[in-house]
Amino acid sequence: SAGVTVVAMIIHTKSPFLTLMGLFQIILSFPLAYFVYYFIAGLVFFPFLNFIGIFVVFALGADDVFVAVDKWKNARHELPHGTTEQVAALALPDAAYAMLLTSTTTAAAFFATAICPVGPIVCFAVFCGLLITFDYLMNIFLVFPALCLYDKWILKGSKNKCINFDWCCQNTASDDSNATDIESSTRPSTPAVTNENIDLTESDIRHNELEAEKRTLIHRFLDAYYNILHKFRWFVLGVVIAATTVCAVFAAQLTLPVSSEVAILP
Repeated sequence: SAGVTVVAMIIHTKSPFLTLMGLFQIILSFPLAYFVYYFIAGLVFFPFLNFIGIFVVFALGADDVFVAVDKWKNARHELPHGTTEQVAALALPDAAYAMLLTSTTTAAAFFATAICPVGPIVCFAVFCGLLITFDYLMNIFLVFPALCLYDKWILKGSKNKCINFDWCCQNTASDDSNATDIESSTRPSTPAVTNENIDLTESDIRHNELEAEKRTLIHRFLDAYYNILHKFRWFVLGVVIAATTVCAVFAAQLTLPVSSEVAILP
């Protein structure tokens, strides 16, 4: 779980530094959650079921990192010449609010499960709720400052691959553009194009920006997924309705247990 999460964060952020801070955010939520779980809530029993919370917090923690990084990149795109403080003032409140909604609803769902009379499930629900809460706080205290440092280093022209390795591709693209400029300069001059011959509306510019964004790996995956899902949408809807009906019929035929022995469903 940790390995898959780290690889996904590196691919998305293109920054080992941000990936490391996101991993610290997830790891530090465990001792903090256990401190409140054991010393404040007074829950001495720690069932093995609680370790499933590792998968929950890794998934949600990576999602918080993605949201924070994407909000920052969007703000930097809107303010290409802005300072780090201006970008932070635009991106971080929006990211914090978006993550607050998702973290609150998920944590509330786990805390609500604590009304269950089964002891291990109560411990699991409380521990997972605490993990999600502290993961959100660690995202604000670690990832947000890391994004500010990351932006300042990028503005200074840092070429450190531990900070960002996307500059290698950008250098290659700039070399290609320079070669194109040199080639075009050697060609015979053409008549100047006046503004009357150029009719680019805002929608055309936005379309070109979207086309440029689609070249990234994550956008290609999402576009392919959407196209497949949209093409077979009625088939998928029928499968979902059929599966829901079968599960409802099967669940209605289940009977309550008559003994304390563990039985596997047939």
